[in-house]
Amino acid sequence: MMRCAMPKPVLIGSTYYLRVHVPKDVLDRAAGTIVSVPVGDRICSVRLSTHAKASLRTKEWNEAKRRFSVALAALNQHWETLRAGAVRLSHKDTVALAGEVRASFLRLLDEEPGDPKLWQRTAWADSAAQAGRSNPLVVPTERTKAAAMEERFGGLADAALARRGLVVDATSRRRLLEQVAAAMEEVSRINESKAYGDYSESGETDKYPDYVPKRQPMPQPQAQASEADEGLSFGEVIDEEFNRRAAGKDAKPMSVGAAKKYRRVDLPPKNRAIQNESLFS
Repeated sequence: MMRCAMPKPVLIGSTYYLRVHVPKDVLDRAAGTIVSVPVGDRICSVRLSTHAKASLRTKEWNEAKRRFSVALAALNQHWETLRAGAVRLSHKDTVALAGEVRASFLRLLDEEPGDPKLWQRTAWADSAAQAGRSNPLVVPTERTKAAAMEERFGGLADAALARRGLVVDATSRRRLLEQVAAAMEEVSRINESKAYGDYSESGETDKYPDYVPKRQPMPQPQAQASEADEGLSFGEVIDEEFNRRAAGKDAKPMSVGAAKKYRRVDLPPKNRAIQNESLFS
């Protein structure tokens, strides 16, 4: 009987890649969606078709194998999540996930909150999206509001869900967008105060509950991961968001040093246990 070959890194040009087929039983649900997988010290977003493909960003075979095993484990967990089906988040769950977005923004930007004008513009744009007024030429409707909310906060919601390995139904996603929008109001207010030199409000709060996973995580491979590989965070998403929001009129570009810092953030001690539970779907 012919054995199926075990997946392994594929050399394309001079760089190794992860390239694996999506299992047939989840192909319909996976096609066209985006899954985030850890590759070295970064999180890479991969759009799925009949297969998943991502550069392992190395030309060394041994390093490629190590990165491949970690990335493949994340993919395998994603397949299991899809097989289990979409979940409905409780109200408490959505508040908890929004709190994680808020905490990550405040923690990352604590040392360098940026220009106060940035947060004033951010607060205005966030408020406009919540009201469906992103385009001043369009009369707000429920449809334009939904589109504006998705455009403004969808990336952050996706990052929060991916961090926890969640595939949720439409109702849960809509509720999460609303909670993320509310949390970002606090982010803008607190960071604007810090930018003006007022650190009296650190951002610490008991308002947001801890997220408690309802499903048991799949076992993780015993890979020889570096310290950078172990921290699963919103770093790249927040980096992109901060740069995007700082690109407006009178904005100052982010420094190279700040950009490097924003690409990574460790979880607070009380949540550090989730590092081995998180999925990047």
